[in-house]
Amino acid sequence: MSHRPLHIFQHNSFYIITASTYQKAKFFNTEKKLSILTKTILDVLDEYNWQILAWAVFANHYHLIACSTEDSKPLKNTIQRIHSQASRLVNKIDYCPGRRIWYQYWDTCISNEKSYFARMKYVIYNPVKHGLVENPLDYPFCSAGWFIENSKKGFYNEILSLPIDRLNIVDDF
Repeated sequence: MSHRPLHIFQHNSFYIITASTYQKAKFFNTEKKLSILTKTILDVLDEYNWQILAWAVFANHYHLIACSTEDSKPLKNTIQRIHSQASRLVNKIDYCPGRRIWYQYWDTCISNEKSYFARMKYVIYNPVKHGLVENPLDYPFCSAGWFIENSKKGFYNEILSLPIDRLNIVDDF
């Protein structure tokens, strides 16, 4: 796996993004720290004019699906801001100023509807994949509940019916 994956940015495009902590260390290992990371992600995406569609945040990585708009800041700048801000906050809590928190992020521009729906299910079900909960609605640091509240009736079940066994997403955490 390349340490420096190529990041190509396009306006008005859907992306799946995965970011990993340095050496897969569990820096976000409390509810307070997971809440800080989740809030940072959502706030920065909003500030940088990205539309968030799904997220799952864990102690050592996160997954996002977001859509750029005409006014979105480039993905690289957006992720750098998320990582910088989250690093400062968690390092302050742990009394470790300057500690390296993030390793890298990987992104894929989603090119078709079927791929988008399958990746949506993947992100929503990631807490289940990692054995943290049996139902993604029970994991407070993902978008499952938000997705049900904000999508058309029945769409959630349609997403959940899709197979995801052929997806190639960085997730060896």
